[in-house]
Amino acid sequence: MADSSTPTPLSSSLPREDFLCGVVEGFYGRPWTLEQRKDLFAKLKKFGMNTYLYAPKDDLKHRACWRELYSVEEAEQLATLMNNAKSQNILFIYALSPGLDIVYSNPKDIAALKRKLDQVKQLGEPAFALLFDDIDIELNASDKEVFNSFASAQVAVTNEVYDHLKQPTFLFCPTEYCSSRAVPSVSNSEYLATIGSKLSPNIDVMWTGTRVISQTIRLSQIQELSEVLRRKPVIWDNLHANDYDQKRLFLGPYSGRSTKLLMHLKGVLTNPNNEMELDFIPIHTLAQWAKSSSDANENPCSDVKLESELENGSIEDIPTELNPNVYHPKNALRISINEWISEFYKVKNPEVPNKSSSGMLTHSNSSISNFVTATAYEQTVISSSPNIVKSSTTSGTDTEKEEPMSKIEGEENAENNLLNKENIQSPNLEPMDCNPSPEHSPKLASLDVPMVENSKEESSTAKSMTSVDSAEEMQTEVTSLSEVDEETKANMLTYEDLALLVDLFYLPFEHGAQGVQILLEFHWLKTNGYVVSEHRRKRSNEVILSSEINEWYERAAKFNDITLAIGRLLTRLTFCKNRSLLYELYPYVWDIKGVISLLNSYVKWIGKWKWLLGFSKGYREAFQSGEQEPWLFRGGLTGELQRLLPVETASDLFVYPPPESPTTIYTIRPYLSSDKSKVYDIFLKNFVDCNTILDDQQSLIGDK
Repeated sequence: MADSSTPTPLSSSLPREDFLCGVVEGFYGRPWTLEQRKDLFAKLKKFGMNTYLYAPKDDLKHRACWRELYSVEEAEQLATLMNNAKSQNILFIYALSPGLDIVYSNPKDIAALKRKLDQVKQLGEPAFALLFDDIDIELNASDKEVFNSFASAQVAVTNEVYDHLKQPTFLFCPTEYCSSRAVPSVSNSEYLATIGSKLSPNIDVMWTGTRVISQTIRLSQIQELSEVLRRKPVIWDNLHANDYDQKRLFLGPYSGRSTKLLMHLKGVLTNPNNEMELDFIPIHTLAQWAKSSSDANENPCSDVKLESELENGSIEDIPTELNPNVYHPKNALRISINEWISEFYKVKNPEVPNKSSSGMLTHSNSSISNFVTATAYEQTVISSSPNIVKSSTTSGTDTEKEEPMSKIEGEENAENNLLNKENIQSPNLEPMDCNPSPEHSPKLASLDVPMVENSKEESSTAKSMTSVDSAEEMQTEVTSLSEVDEETKANMLTYEDLALLVDLFYLPFEHGAQGVQILLEFHWLKTNGYVVSEHRRKRSNEVILSSEINEWYERAAKFNDITLAIGRLLTRLTFCKNRSLLYELYPYVWDIKGVISLLNSYVKWIGKWKWLLGFSKGYREAFQSGEQEPWLFRGGLTGELQRLLPVETASDLFVYPPPESPTTIYTIRPYLSSDKSKVYDIFLKNFVDCNTILDDQQSLIGDK
């Protein structure tokens, strides 16, 4: 069971005063906003971390248009950001990426580089970094006349800029920034050797590990690198980065890095999920790791208990007693989840991004995270899903009529009782039902939601959240759990809910324990479906079913329970006060809920009718090996579940049109019994042949 006690506080301090530990905003995609970064700085201070590196790839004036100076408005925002970081005792490192088109031998380019960094220096005296990652490795003709090598050109420019700025903290990201990109290897790379011998010894070098996204970073690898670079590296850790796959999200703990690394590194900066609101666990567990002195598997008192873990043990399969200075990823995850729960009940609304020509502080994106609640509701629009209400500012009356669901006729026997035990608890589903096809209204299509399977008790106790959210700024008022009534508590997230959420979106090279359970259970049910097929083919009338039949239906019921649990998670998320967090998380949970609901319907179909041969194996061995970059495995757990379906192009079942720019605003919440009259009214207004309905029987339209 979950640990409901007070969360264990983070350990005392970082290993050294000069150790850089924090976050690098270095992903491709929409940069974080000013308010999100301020919120991040507060969290970094709370967790005992000390560094933030500004390097969003899609800030035009950071990379593509690096020569352009910031406008007055942009400079004011950047100065505000630096001052806020300073007030939280966070080292602000401003990075520039000139490598796309810089001419290293051109004095004008060097002057432009200095002029740009001088402008930033005047705004708040930050530290600096020059990044040369993800660029062409060939010098142009004019540079070849001046420099002997690509590395020599980069070193010459970096040393000159470093001497010009006279800043004590300066970082450099090489073009060969991981072992897989070192030519021919780390120890034999002329490029890295040049960096090590010619780059100023006071400049720190960044490194991502064995690969761009490294499953593990080993001490021997770092020692080899340090010898070549002649200094301790700073790890730019992409373990939780998700910018390479829009279907993946990583909420698992910081892992695959021994605490022995700490004394051999100058720092660790995590480059996490694009969605800042969802980075609590990645950052919090990194903070725990950085303050630990040993690993759990080095602790003799915990060895026996660790040996009893399952191969894919849950977050509960951890030693019951651990020294606060010992790092165990699952224990760190448990601590983080307990602290993360309160974040869901802070009143925080997604801000309206300000326009910026550079994209420095705001970058246009059509994702759901840019949707903000309006100041007034003109109409309530009910979607085709009976469990979701969407409030809209539009004046249209687009509605989707729901056809009555037919019931499947079958034998009233033990199989049906086991397989359909949720019938009283949730709406009946046709076999193979999945997310409704959003074809009636293009604006509604972008936010159409799947059917949420609620228990009867949850549906009856649901509380309406109809207050209008202000979008002017992000608020941080916390609702005290002791002040809410019992009905509201029934719809609040639990530790178990968030543990399930984490397991569904774990790490690049592994799924969480409950995610693995879903894969294994469905695979087993599908592989052993012939048992049910044979039983039905023989039309057996035996009252007592065989043990194989019983096992299949029991495991089918267990798979159905998992589906219901994900439905409850989706429902409870919609009641969270933190709408900013909800809007960033919702698309991921919605997506995997739709896939698992389809798998569950397929399992029911197997149990009701017949068995189809065919199984598309996943890529489990390659997936877990860490030998390939994780972007080869598209879709994460959601994609792997899709590949289990017995069709060649299962992904086509889940293709939705991209949402339009956010002109229509929605608030997502479950359908409530109090909405019934509004639903019936909409049906009545859209019913053409009104003359056939008696005045005292108008509810027949809604009933139908």
